[in-house]
Amino acid sequence: MESLLLVDDDADNLEALKAALQREGYAVTAVRNSKVALSLLKSTPFDILVTDGYMPDVTGYELALETRGLQPKIRRFLISGFYESEDVAQALFSGHLKKPIDIEELLALIAR
Repeated sequence: MESLLLVDDDADNLEALKAALQREGYAVTAVRNSKVALSLLKSTPFDILVTDGYMPDVTGYELALETRGLQPKIRRFLISGFYESEDVAQALFSGHLKKPIDIEELLALIAR
């Protein structure tokens, strides 16, 4: 079972994605606070990071940069309600989706 860290400051989105990912067999740790996520990344190994791009305190981009040093083999995915530069997204993430998230698209993206 792959371990997945899910980070989104939107509580409704976080809970919906968590439930869907758990149904698919992922061991999901879901947090709304990006500082908590950063702390977890420093202490707990994860296979996958799915993060919102824009959050208070630490952004999803900053989390992705931190994982390069902390957990270089983690697969990173961005979910965002904003348009993302294709170059930036490709440099930091294994894939990205625009909100609202279609769970089937997210599952297909992670499975690649």
